[in-house]
Amino acid sequence: MAHKKDLVERIAIDENCDVKLLNAAGVDLRGYDLSAGEKQIFTQALISAVSSVSGRGFPMVVDTPLGRLDIEHRKGVLNHLVQREHQVILLSTNTEVVGEYLREIAPHVQKKYLVHFERVGDIGQSTVRPGYFEETGGQA
Repeated sequence: MAHKKDLVERIAIDENCDVKLLNAAGVDLRGYDLSAGEKQIFTQALISAVSSVSGRGFPMVVDTPLGRLDIEHRKGVLNHLVQREHQVILLSTNTEVVGEYLREIAPHVQKKYLVHFERVGDIGQSTVRPGYFEETGGQA
């Protein structure tokens, strides 16, 4: 949304805590042409703003943090997430937070785990191992 400078004029939160993205004409843009990535970025920004304004931190879990983002926004979103003061858990696929993206956030990462799913007959189970995709050669 940052490159669409004229898209959102302001953000309004009413007494029912409904959040509206308003353009210059006062039209709520939530039901219009926002991409899934734009919605994700806005949601993360809103959560960070609520945490900042409230003065209370809280942990955050983000599933597939880069799945809906274009290449231009991936590093920015990752850096924003890992620089939070409170715990962030990223649940990544084997094609997301790897290579240059993993190197970018490595100084902020405390622990890495690989969740490995196996099917034995009709039963499936997941096991958790220390390490990460690039370190274990694993797929989850």
